[in-house]
Amino acid sequence: EQPDVYFDEELYKNRFKIEQANGWLDGYKGLIMRYEYLDVTWIGMLLLGFISKFLKKFKHV
Repeated sequence: EQPDVYFDEELYKNRFKIEQANGWLDGYKGLIMRYEYLDVTWIGMLLLGFISKFLKKFKHV
């Protein structure tokens, strides 16, 4: 008998991208250690990290 496990095929197809983003975020100590106590400021730090990544990539184009 199969256990009741949720499996999203579309999400699984994008797993590599998600894992890559998580690995990249590991480079930002402030995001790993979670110095921010409020969720809203921590999410803001995440957004700043992604914006920084985007701008660095955009600069090389």
